[in-house]
Amino acid sequence: MVKKAEPKNPLSEVFGFPTSNKSERALHFQTNRLCPFNNVVPNCTKVNAIHPEGVCSVLDSDGRATIICQVRFQEDLLVGTEAAAFLFPEDSKWMIYPRVKLKDASGKSAGTVDMMLVSYNDDGFIADAGALEILAPYKSRFAVAQLRNQLAFARGDIRLANRTNLSYDLRQSSREELLGRTIPKLAALRSLNMKLAIAVDDRQFPNLVDCEQVKASHAEISWLTFGLHFDKPDNTYRLTLKQRAFTSGDALQKLLDDEELAVA
Repeated sequence: MVKKAEPKNPLSEVFGFPTSNKSERALHFQTNRLCPFNNVVPNCTKVNAIHPEGVCSVLDSDGRATIICQVRFQEDLLVGTEAAAFLFPEDSKWMIYPRVKLKDASGKSAGTVDMMLVSYNDDGFIADAGALEILAPYKSRFAVAQLRNQLAFARGDIRLANRTNLSYDLRQSSREELLGRTIPKLAALRSLNMKLAIAVDDRQFPNLVDCEQVKASHAEISWLTFGLHFDKPDNTYRLTLKQRAFTSGDALQKLLDDEELAVA
């Protein structure tokens, strides 16, 4: 009788660390349900603040880690410095303000931007501003939610009983995220003469952007693609910038119009 293979664990990071990491630091974050990636509070608050899921990334079908949490992009605030490099002149003094309500030039609400970056002159007055949106496939949270009851802490380990319930479409989730959240904000930002930086996992980027790229100096949008590099000696993943791409707002809108994709 052939022994049935043990299901593989598709969760590459839980509360900031691989499930195989048994270091004191990893267990500290996992046991106390903390977030090491600059969440607005020290704890993980994904889906539920009291009972957070804590899943930062999952293994895709080819075994590579893919980010499914917006906060995961905030490791060392690399995403903020890269956005600022696009939005402002070199050596600008700037600050990040999370979760800012956005209104267009006419005062109409356009939702909330993930981060608003504001630059200041030497006298402390506002010189410029721009927005940063972080695209993580929010639909995957529902797939992960299906696994919640299968997760258990046992001897400091996180085990998954069955992989069959894990079903998510990173491409579709990302496109819905782009259409449902970002495009209306882009229109409002354009009315205010502000530019937009968008951070996204490099696995999803090719499925989102298929329009002509332009020079950074002519761009309204900067696409910052990131990936997770596995650091074997430390048994941790490190956020790594993979690519910077630049597009105009008109080109992106035309792409959506051509595909007859309706924005709610």
